[in-house]
Amino acid sequence: VSTTIKDNAIINNTVANDFLGRILGGGGIYCAGQYNTISGNLISGNRIENRESQFHFEYAEGGGIWSGGGLIENNTIVSNSIKADGYWTGDHYVRGGGIYCDGPTIVRGNVVKDNHLFCEGGETESNLETSQAYGGGIYAPGSEISNNVVSGNVCIGDGGLPWSADFESANGANGIACGGGIYAPGALLVNNLVNDNHSFGYGATADPYNLYPGDNTGGDGIARGGGI
Repeated sequence: VSTTIKDNAIINNTVANDFLGRILGGGGIYCAGQYNTISGNLISGNRIENRESQFHFEYAEGGGIWSGGGLIENNTIVSNSIKADGYWTGDHYVRGGGIYCDGPTIVRGNVVKDNHLFCEGGETESNLETSQAYGGGIYAPGSEISNNVVSGNVCIGDGGLPWSADFESANGANGIACGGGIYAPGALLVNNLVNDNHSFGYGATADPYNLYPGDNTGGDGIARGGGI
């Protein structure tokens, strides 16, 4: 299956859900095929909001574009966002604030600017949960990424707060952020301008109000690759 999306203005669209965990993708464009062409579009102000995942994993991917593969060329992809809030238990992932590529893709000649990823854990009762954010501008493992301007994108993983169902222990979650501008393991990157992007990882704090009488601990904050 292939799709061509060319010379459109795709502005201020929303994908959202809440409560039980879901997989959400494509705030502006969602193309599941492997041979798509997305070219010459303005993709701006689109957002994904994945709220309060209870007991399940949650994924939110592609604030501007979600593509299974092909060509993404000469688009302006600005001010798109993903915000995922976890609640109770479960791992939470956000990937690709501007562009998410699910398979090998040629990403060429685009302006990818001021896109934001934010993933926050909720109230947690195990130290196994993580809030993970990858690729504030572009998420494209195994792709060819060339001649793009990637600027002002932000990637935040925030562990959230501890919680305990049995009032005996409360352990904080981990917050991980990788690739403020581009996250692309195994990719070829050539002649891109990657500037003023940011990654922030915040571990959950231990219970600040001593609500729980047993053990309670904070989580780890990990941030890697402000640009790439």
